[in-house]
Amino acid sequence: MANGGQQGLLGLIRGTQVWVFGAAVDDLFLLTAGITAVAVLLALLLPHGPARRTGGPPPAD
Repeated sequence: MANGGQQGLLGLIRGTQVWVFGAAVDDLFLLTAGITAVAVLLALLLPHGPARRTGGPPPAD
């Protein structure tokens, strides 16, 4: 880097940008995986079977 001058500095900046972008994508992937896991657990708590009628007019045939 000491003898690289401007080209060396640009290479360092480019490498840093790629590293930061990769870290951001990694964080987004982990966030998406976490939200998906929570959604699956909540979906498992939903009641099973057909919906119960609570009143109102009878269904049209």
